Amino acid sequence: MVGDDGFLVITPRVWIPEMSEEQIIKFGSKIKPIKRFGGILCHIKTSSDLFGPCFFNSERTKDAVGLKRIHRQVTYHAYGHRPTICLSASIAEIVAQIPERLIDRIVAFEVEPELKQNPEALAAGYHTAVTWFYEQEQSAQLQ
Repeated sequence: MVGDDGFLVITPRVWIPEMSEEQIIKFGSKIKPIKRFGGILCHIKTSSDLFGPCFFNSERTKDAVGLKRIHRQVTYHAYGHRPTICLSASIAEIVAQIPERLIDRIVAFEVEPELKQNPEALAAGYHTAVTWFYEQEQSAQLQ
């Protein structure tokens, strides 16, 4: 981008878009994390803290049925004070990265740690992951 003075303006990369706490609470209360246990997609028990890690010691609660994968994207997750090998995604981080055109449709997400980390993201303090977003299948909505 070129500024009014004709010089190139370099803006820092935004890894996780800004979203108001009100919006995170609104969407975070309906968009739930899911995880595979032995190949079976399941809802997991999470903390009520939307801003804290949602997969730490994840415990299976019930099978996740009637869901349809509709979007896949690379997501970024802050690793806190120092790099760790454990991905600690929060619901707030995920919700803030859902494309606006899809956010009203999404009811669940599944995070897969990406095997090849982005060196630029790591240097900035972020892990990368592949996140799948799900909507409720039409037949499941009618029941």
